[in-house]
Amino acid sequence: MINAQFAAPDDIFNFTKDGLQFDTFNHFSALLCIAFGTAAMPHLLQHFRTLPKASSARKTGVWGLGFLLIVITAIPAVAAFIKLDIYTSLLGLQLSELEQEASWLLELNKDGSSVISICGVYITNSSQAISACGETAEYFLTSKDIGLNPNMLLLSSADLNELPDLMTTLLATGALLAIWTTTDGLIFVCANALAEDGYRSFFRPKSPMGYRLFISRVFLVMMISISTYLVLNVELDPRFAFSASLAILTACLFPALICKLWVRNLSQSEISIGVIFAFILTTSMLWLSYFGLDLIVKNGDEIIFNIPTITTKIQPLSIGLIGMVVSFFGYFFVIKILSTKTE
Repeated sequence: MINAQFAAPDDIFNFTKDGLQFDTFNHFSALLCIAFGTAAMPHLLQHFRTLPKASSARKTGVWGLGFLLIVITAIPAVAAFIKLDIYTSLLGLQLSELEQEASWLLELNKDGSSVISICGVYITNSSQAISACGETAEYFLTSKDIGLNPNMLLLSSADLNELPDLMTTLLATGALLAIWTTTDGLIFVCANALAEDGYRSFFRPKSPMGYRLFISRVFLVMMISISTYLVLNVELDPRFAFSASLAILTACLFPALICKLWVRNLSQSEISIGVIFAFILTTSMLWLSYFGLDLIVKNGDEIIFNIPTITTKIQPLSIGLIGMVVSFFGYFFVIKILSTKTE
Protein backbone atom coordinates (compact mmCIF):
# COMPACT_ATOMS: atom_id res chain seq x y z
CA MET A 1 0.00 0.00 0.00
CA ILE A 2 2.88 2.35 0.79
CA ASN A 3 4.74 1.51 -2.42
CA ALA A 4 1.55 2.09 -4.42
CA GLN A 5 1.22 5.50 -2.65
CA PHE A 6 -2.17 4.59 -1.19
CA ALA A 7 -0.87 5.34 2.32
CA ALA A 8 2.02 6.94 4.16
CA PRO A 9 4.04 4.89 6.68
CA ASP A 10 2.64 6.90 9.61
CA ASP A 11 -0.92 6.15 8.47
CA ILE A 12 -0.30 2.41 8.65
CA PHE A 13 2.04 2.06 11.61
CA ASN A 14 1.13 5.01 13.84
CA PHE A 15 -2.01 3.64 15.45
CA THR A 16 -2.41 6.63 17.78
CA LYS A 17 -2.54 9.12 14.91
CA ASP A 18 -6.26 9.74 15.42
CA GLY A 19 -6.06 9.47 19.19
CA LEU A 20 -4.22 11.24 22.02
CA GLN A 21 -0.79 11.57 20.36
CA PHE A 22 0.98 9.64 23.13
CA ASP A 23 4.69 8.98 22.83
CA THR A 24 6.19 5.79 24.25
CA PHE A 25 6.58 7.18 27.78
CA ASN A 26 3.05 8.56 27.97
CA HIS A 27 1.58 5.44 26.34
CA PHE A 28 2.95 3.02 28.93
CA SER A 29 2.45 5.52 31.76
CA ALA A 30 -1.21 5.75 30.80
CA LEU A 31 -1.59 1.97 30.85
CA LEU A 32 0.01 1.76 34.30
CA CYS A 33 -2.03 4.64 35.71
CA ILE A 34 -5.29 3.11 34.46
CA ALA A 35 -4.38 -0.23 36.07
CA PHE A 36 -3.08 1.22 39.34
CA GLY A 37 -5.86 3.81 39.58
CA THR A 38 -8.55 1.17 39.04
CA ALA A 39 -6.95 -1.12 41.63
CA ALA A 40 -6.93 1.73 44.16
CA MET A 41 -10.56 2.77 43.78
CA PRO A 42 -12.21 3.00 47.21
CA HIS A 43 -15.01 0.55 46.46
CA LEU A 44 -12.38 -2.06 45.55
CA LEU A 45 -10.47 -1.38 48.76
CA GLN A 46 -13.54 -2.46 50.69
CA HIS A 47 -12.85 -5.97 49.39
CA PHE A 48 -9.68 -6.20 51.46
CA ARG A 49 -11.59 -5.45 54.66
CA THR A 50 -13.74 -8.56 54.17
CA LEU A 51 -10.81 -10.97 53.97
CA PRO A 52 -9.85 -13.04 57.03
CA LYS A 53 -6.18 -12.03 57.18
CA ALA A 54 -3.63 -9.67 55.65
CA SER A 55 -1.84 -12.38 53.66
CA SER A 56 -5.08 -13.10 51.76
CA ALA A 57 -5.42 -9.41 50.95
CA ARG A 58 -1.87 -9.33 49.59
CA LYS A 59 -2.40 -12.38 47.39
CA THR A 60 -5.74 -11.24 45.97
CA GLY A 61 -4.33 -7.76 45.39
CA VAL A 62 -1.39 -9.09 43.37
CA TRP A 63 -3.59 -11.46 41.34
CA GLY A 64 -6.22 -8.78 40.69
CA LEU A 65 -3.65 -6.20 39.61
CA GLY A 66 -1.91 -8.76 37.39
CA PHE A 67 -5.07 -9.69 35.51
CA LEU A 68 -6.01 -6.01 35.21
CA LEU A 69 -2.63 -5.21 33.64
CA ILE A 70 -3.04 -8.06 31.15
CA VAL A 71 -6.47 -6.84 30.04
CA ILE A 72 -5.47 -3.18 29.77
CA THR A 73 -2.21 -3.99 27.95
CA ALA A 74 -4.15 -5.99 25.35
CA ILE A 75 -6.60 -3.16 24.56
CA PRO A 76 -4.18 -1.11 22.37
CA ALA A 77 -3.31 -4.27 20.44
CA VAL A 78 -7.02 -4.95 19.74
CA ALA A 79 -7.52 -1.34 18.65
CA ALA A 80 -4.48 -1.53 16.36
CA PHE A 81 -5.74 -4.77 14.82
CA ILE A 82 -9.19 -3.30 14.11
CA LYS A 83 -7.68 -0.18 12.55
CA LEU A 84 -5.24 -2.18 10.42
CA ASP A 85 -8.06 -4.50 9.31
CA ILE A 86 -10.17 -1.54 8.19
CA TYR A 87 -7.30 0.09 6.31
CA THR A 88 -6.26 -3.08 4.50
CA SER A 89 -9.91 -3.70 3.53
CA LEU A 90 -10.42 -0.25 1.99
CA LEU A 91 -7.06 1.05 0.78
CA GLY A 92 -6.59 0.71 -2.96
CA LEU A 93 -10.26 0.10 -3.74
CA GLN A 94 -11.85 2.02 -6.56
CA LEU A 95 -14.94 4.01 -5.67
CA SER A 96 -16.94 1.89 -8.09
CA GLU A 97 -15.89 -1.25 -6.17
CA LEU A 98 -17.23 -0.13 -2.80
CA GLU A 99 -20.67 -1.70 -3.21
CA GLN A 100 -19.14 -5.04 -4.16
CA GLU A 101 -15.96 -5.20 -2.08
CA ALA A 102 -16.99 -3.09 0.94
CA SER A 103 -20.70 -3.74 1.26
CA TRP A 104 -20.19 -4.08 5.04
CA LEU A 105 -19.28 -0.39 5.17
CA LEU A 106 -22.42 0.68 3.34
CA GLU A 107 -24.61 -1.55 5.51
CA LEU A 108 -22.97 -0.17 8.63
CA ASN A 109 -23.75 3.43 7.67
CA LYS A 110 -27.33 2.55 6.70
CA ASP A 111 -27.97 1.83 10.36
CA GLY A 112 -26.98 5.40 11.19
CA SER A 113 -23.52 4.53 12.55
CA SER A 114 -20.92 7.27 12.22
CA VAL A 115 -17.90 5.00 12.30
CA ILE A 116 -16.02 5.16 8.99
CA SER A 117 -16.21 8.10 6.61
CA ILE A 118 -15.09 8.33 2.99
CA CYS A 119 -13.85 11.80 2.04
CA GLY A 120 -15.54 13.18 5.15
CA VAL A 121 -19.00 11.67 4.46
CA TYR A 122 -20.61 8.61 6.03
CA ILE A 123 -21.73 7.07 2.76
CA THR A 124 -24.46 4.53 2.05
CA ASN A 125 -23.72 3.97 -1.66
CA SER A 126 -20.88 4.42 -4.14
CA SER A 127 -22.44 7.47 -5.82
CA GLN A 128 -22.23 9.35 -2.53
CA ALA A 129 -18.55 8.43 -2.28
CA ILE A 130 -17.89 9.71 -5.81
CA SER A 131 -19.67 12.96 -5.02
CA ALA A 132 -17.90 13.40 -1.68
CA CYS A 133 -14.45 12.78 -3.12
CA GLY A 134 -15.10 14.85 -6.22
CA GLU A 135 -13.50 12.18 -8.39
CA THR A 136 -14.49 9.62 -10.97
CA ALA A 137 -15.66 6.08 -10.26
CA GLU A 138 -12.14 4.80 -11.11
CA TYR A 139 -10.53 6.82 -8.27
CA PHE A 140 -8.47 4.70 -5.84
CA LEU A 141 -8.99 5.24 -2.12
CA THR A 142 -5.96 6.42 -0.14
CA SER A 143 -5.46 6.77 3.59
CA LYS A 144 -6.30 10.49 3.55
CA ASP A 145 -9.78 9.64 2.23
CA ILE A 146 -10.60 7.26 5.12
CA GLY A 147 -11.73 8.71 8.42
CA LEU A 148 -12.29 6.74 11.64
CA ASN A 149 -14.44 7.78 14.57
CA PRO A 150 -12.61 6.27 17.57
CA ASN A 151 -15.57 6.95 19.88
CA MET A 152 -17.85 4.68 17.84
CA LEU A 153 -15.29 2.15 16.66
CA LEU A 154 -15.46 -0.06 19.76
CA LEU A 155 -19.26 -0.29 19.80
CA SER A 156 -19.23 -1.16 16.10
CA SER A 157 -16.56 -3.85 16.38
CA ALA A 158 -19.22 -6.58 16.47
CA ASP A 159 -20.73 -5.36 13.19
CA LEU A 160 -17.28 -5.01 11.62
CA ASN A 161 -16.59 -8.65 12.44
CA GLU A 162 -20.06 -9.77 11.24
CA LEU A 163 -21.15 -10.86 14.72
CA PRO A 164 -24.82 -10.87 15.80
CA ASP A 165 -26.45 -7.67 17.05
CA LEU A 166 -26.67 -9.33 20.46
CA MET A 167 -22.89 -8.92 20.85
CA THR A 168 -23.15 -5.15 20.35
CA THR A 169 -25.98 -5.02 22.87
CA LEU A 170 -23.97 -7.01 25.42
CA LEU A 171 -20.92 -4.79 24.83
CA ALA A 172 -22.89 -1.58 25.34
CA THR A 173 -24.71 -3.01 28.36
CA GLY A 174 -21.46 -4.13 29.94
CA ALA A 175 -19.89 -0.70 29.44
CA LEU A 176 -22.88 1.07 31.00
CA LEU A 177 -22.97 -1.36 33.92
CA ALA A 178 -19.27 -0.85 34.55
CA ILE A 179 -19.73 2.93 34.57
CA TRP A 180 -22.75 2.94 36.88
CA THR A 181 -21.48 0.31 39.32
CA THR A 182 -18.21 2.22 39.64
CA THR A 183 -20.07 5.50 40.16
CA ASP A 184 -22.51 4.28 42.78
CA GLY A 185 -19.77 2.27 44.50
CA LEU A 186 -17.57 5.35 44.81
CA ILE A 187 -20.42 7.52 46.09
CA PHE A 188 -21.48 4.95 48.68
CA VAL A 189 -17.94 4.44 49.95
CA CYS A 190 -17.24 8.18 50.12
CA ALA A 191 -20.52 8.83 51.97
CA ASN A 192 -19.75 6.07 54.47
CA ALA A 193 -16.21 7.38 54.94
CA LEU A 194 -17.50 10.89 55.67
CA ALA A 195 -20.01 9.49 58.15
CA GLU A 196 -17.66 7.05 59.91
CA ASP A 197 -14.22 8.67 59.68
CA GLY A 198 -15.53 12.22 59.65
CA TYR A 199 -18.69 12.72 61.66
CA ARG A 200 -18.32 9.84 64.13
CA SER A 201 -14.58 10.28 64.76
CA PHE A 202 -14.59 14.05 65.21
CA PHE A 203 -18.06 14.93 66.51
CA ARG A 204 -19.91 11.99 68.08
CA PRO A 205 -17.65 8.96 68.69
CA LYS A 206 -20.35 7.20 70.73
CA SER A 207 -23.26 7.90 68.38
CA PRO A 208 -25.67 4.95 67.92
CA MET A 209 -25.55 2.85 64.76
CA GLY A 210 -28.99 4.00 63.58
CA TYR A 211 -27.97 7.64 63.77
CA ARG A 212 -24.72 6.98 61.91
CA LEU A 213 -26.70 5.25 59.18
CA PHE A 214 -28.94 8.31 58.92
CA ILE A 215 -25.90 10.60 58.66
CA SER A 216 -24.36 8.43 55.92
CA ARG A 217 -27.59 8.73 53.93
CA VAL A 218 -27.50 12.50 54.35
CA PHE A 219 -23.94 12.55 53.02
CA LEU A 220 -25.02 10.27 50.18
CA VAL A 221 -27.78 12.63 49.04
CA MET A 222 -25.45 15.60 49.45
CA MET A 223 -22.71 14.02 47.30
CA ILE A 224 -25.16 13.03 44.56
CA SER A 225 -26.56 16.59 44.53
CA ILE A 226 -23.13 18.19 44.37
CA SER A 227 -21.97 15.79 41.62
CA THR A 228 -25.11 16.47 39.58
CA TYR A 229 -24.66 20.22 39.94
CA LEU A 230 -21.03 20.05 38.84
CA VAL A 231 -21.84 17.87 35.82
CA LEU A 232 -24.62 20.22 34.67
CA ASN A 233 -22.87 23.53 35.32
CA VAL A 234 -19.12 23.04 35.05
CA GLU A 235 -17.75 22.69 31.53
CA LEU A 236 -14.73 20.42 31.66
CA ASP A 237 -13.05 18.32 29.00
CA PRO A 238 -14.24 14.73 29.71
CA ARG A 239 -10.87 13.32 28.71
CA PHE A 240 -9.07 15.59 31.14
CA ALA A 241 -11.55 14.75 33.92
CA PHE A 242 -10.97 11.02 33.31
CA SER A 243 -7.20 11.46 33.23
CA ALA A 244 -7.16 13.65 36.35
CA SER A 245 -9.27 11.27 38.41
CA LEU A 246 -7.12 8.24 37.60
CA ALA A 247 -3.92 10.26 38.08
CA ILE A 248 -5.03 11.28 41.58
CA LEU A 249 -6.05 7.71 42.44
CA THR A 250 -2.69 6.40 41.21
CA ALA A 251 -0.63 9.00 43.05
CA CYS A 252 -2.55 9.08 46.34
CA LEU A 253 -4.37 5.83 47.06
CA PHE A 254 -2.31 3.17 45.27
CA PRO A 255 0.93 3.83 47.23
CA ALA A 256 -1.10 3.99 50.45
CA LEU A 257 -2.73 0.65 49.59
CA ILE A 258 0.59 -1.05 48.86
CA CYS A 259 2.28 0.34 51.97
CA LYS A 260 -0.69 -0.53 54.16
CA LEU A 261 -0.61 -4.13 52.92
CA TRP A 262 3.14 -4.70 52.96
CA VAL A 263 4.65 -2.30 55.51
CA ARG A 264 3.64 -2.99 59.08
CA ASN A 265 5.26 -0.10 60.97
CA LEU A 266 3.37 2.72 59.21
CA SER A 267 0.58 4.27 61.25
CA GLN A 268 -2.66 5.67 59.87
CA SER A 269 -1.52 9.27 60.42
CA GLU A 270 1.74 8.66 58.53
CA ILE A 271 -0.14 7.15 55.60
CA SER A 272 -2.54 10.11 55.67
CA ILE A 273 0.38 12.54 55.44
CA GLY A 274 1.67 10.69 52.35
CA VAL A 275 -1.77 10.79 50.73
CA ILE A 276 -2.16 14.53 51.40
CA PHE A 277 1.33 15.33 50.06
CA ALA A 278 0.76 13.28 46.89
CA PHE A 279 -2.66 14.91 46.41
CA ILE A 280 -1.23 18.43 46.64
CA LEU A 281 1.61 17.61 44.25
CA THR A 282 -0.56 15.84 41.66
CA THR A 283 -3.44 18.32 41.66
CA SER A 284 -0.99 21.23 41.41
CA MET A 285 0.68 19.71 38.36
CA LEU A 286 -2.70 18.90 36.78
CA TRP A 287 -3.98 22.42 37.45
CA LEU A 288 -0.87 24.14 36.06
CA SER A 289 -0.77 21.91 32.96
CA TYR A 290 -4.48 22.40 32.14
CA PHE A 291 -5.47 25.84 33.47
CA GLY A 292 -2.10 27.47 33.99
CA LEU A 293 -2.05 30.23 36.59
CA ASP A 294 -5.75 31.07 36.20
CA LEU A 295 -9.11 29.44 35.42
CA ILE A 296 -8.86 29.99 31.66
CA VAL A 297 -7.98 27.04 29.43
CA LYS A 298 -5.55 27.42 26.52
CA ASN A 299 -4.68 31.09 27.02
CA GLY A 300 -0.94 30.47 26.82
CA ASP A 301 0.07 30.43 30.49
CA GLU A 302 -0.17 26.66 30.91
CA ILE A 303 3.01 24.96 32.12
CA ILE A 304 4.35 22.07 30.05
CA PHE A 305 6.07 19.50 32.25
CA ASN A 306 8.68 17.34 30.54
CA ILE A 307 11.45 14.86 31.22
CA PRO A 308 14.61 15.57 29.16
CA THR A 309 15.52 12.82 26.65
CA ILE A 310 12.37 10.88 27.60
CA THR A 311 9.32 12.97 26.70
CA THR A 312 8.67 16.55 25.63
CA LYS A 313 5.32 16.71 27.46
CA ILE A 314 3.96 14.73 30.37
CA GLN A 315 0.28 14.10 29.64
CA PRO A 316 -2.28 14.56 32.49
CA LEU A 317 -2.74 10.82 32.94
CA SER A 318 1.04 10.30 33.22
CA ILE A 319 1.27 12.91 35.99
CA GLY A 320 -0.25 10.26 38.25
CA LEU A 321 2.80 8.06 37.72
CA ILE A 322 5.09 10.93 38.73
CA GLY A 323 3.03 11.50 41.88
CA MET A 324 3.07 7.78 42.66
CA VAL A 325 6.87 7.59 42.43
CA VAL A 326 7.23 10.66 44.67
CA SER A 327 4.73 9.19 47.13
CA PHE A 328 6.64 5.91 47.35
CA PHE A 329 9.88 7.82 47.95
CA GLY A 330 8.12 9.73 50.75
CA TYR A 331 7.00 6.49 52.38
CA PHE A 332 10.52 5.09 51.95
CA PHE A 333 12.03 8.02 53.86
CA VAL A 334 9.38 7.71 56.58
CA ILE A 335 10.20 4.01 56.95
CA LYS A 336 13.93 4.81 57.13
CA ILE A 337 13.35 7.43 59.82
CA LEU A 338 11.16 5.03 61.81
CA SER A 339 13.72 2.23 61.55
CA THR A 340 16.49 4.60 62.70
CA LYS A 341 14.46 5.68 65.73
CA THR A 342 13.73 2.06 66.60
CA GLU A 343 17.43 1.17 66.53
